[in-house]
Amino acid sequence: MQLPDGASPTRRYLWGRYPVRALTRATLVDLADQVRPVNEEVRDLGRKVEDLHAPVEDAICDRDQVGAELSDLARMVRNLLTARGPSAVREEPFLSILPNGLDEYTEARVGDETKAFGLLTARIEDHLPPDDPIRVQYVPEIRAGLLAWTAAVAAIEAAEQAEDTGERKLELAVKKWETTMLAVYATLVARTGGKKKADRYFPKARKSRKAASKPATPPPVETAPSSEPPVETTETVTE
Repeated sequence: MQLPDGASPTRRYLWGRYPVRALTRATLVDLADQVRPVNEEVRDLGRKVEDLHAPVEDAICDRDQVGAELSDLARMVRNLLTARGPSAVREEPFLSILPNGLDEYTEARVGDETKAFGLLTARIEDHLPPDDPIRVQYVPEIRAGLLAWTAAVAAIEAAEQAEDTGERKLELAVKKWETTMLAVYATLVARTGGKKKADRYFPKARKSRKAASKPATPPPVETAPSSEPPVETTETVTE
């Protein structure tokens, strides 16, 4: 008997159904009852872990989209400031609101996003009057985006923690599954008098369906040597 090495939870579960069924057919109910619960636990926890991956990806998507929306707001602020005159980019308030260019905001690292856009709102408020159209419209929008960003980052952390907990539970369940299979096998060896008889209650190693259905490559055809003598060629030399 050889346990499936590095198999997915689903593959382990399907493998484990074999001894459950074989032991039940042989009325070895006490052993089947040992295998069944650990096998079903691996199946259930494997499915839960798969489900736990989705919230992580969803939260990452939300964070990335909020980041893109914040960058769009920064671009709008830059464009509106630029449109205020032919030399606006060389004058105030443009120089104080974008002293390091647009990239300071749009290319901020994930960990610096809150700081960068918090700085943008502060600069807008410091260098534009309260009734300025840019300040009136975009400061509230940027602050709303920062709240959405913070919520998305928190959601990622919570989802990753839940994912980690689920994966740890599955890891422990797999170890219990392997220990149980080996213990049942040892019991069968003792009861039946040998490994050969005990092996019948566990799946035999099988090739994958794809490998089994793939046609074999025919051997190379060897050409038999010719029985005719080699033809000698003569070369006519013209003087």
